[in-house]
Amino acid sequence: MLRILAIIFGLGFIVAGVGGFLPPLMPNGLLFGLFQVDTMHNLLHIVSGVIAIMCATSYASSVWFFRVFGILYALLALFGFIWNGDFSFMMMQMNMADHLLHTVIAIIALYLGFSRKLPAKL
Repeated sequence: MLRILAIIFGLGFIVAGVGGFLPPLMPNGLLFGLFQVDTMHNLLHIVSGVIAIMCATSYASSVWFFRVFGILYALLALFGFIWNGDFSFMMMQMNMADHLLHTVIAIIALYLGFSRKLPAKL
């Protein structure tokens, strides 16, 4: 089941990344009318999606994906709130909807990653 969830996460990231390049999905310059995205943001979503799908090849890799991405997204959300979405050093800007979504992704990923035990042999 965890491997399937990694694929679902991956597909979600890829859809969000590709969607950011499609004008019909960007009313008012916001993805789905909510999320502030740009080229770098979209590329990071696509890369994250590909990594998630690659990690779905084994249970242990899926656990590690959710652990690492949960921590990264928690940090991204935290710094987003602190810096008010100004990630100009990464050539990205984010809004409150992004911060809230990153928080939700972090909580889910951390739960999925740390509520599972890694197999004895990797």
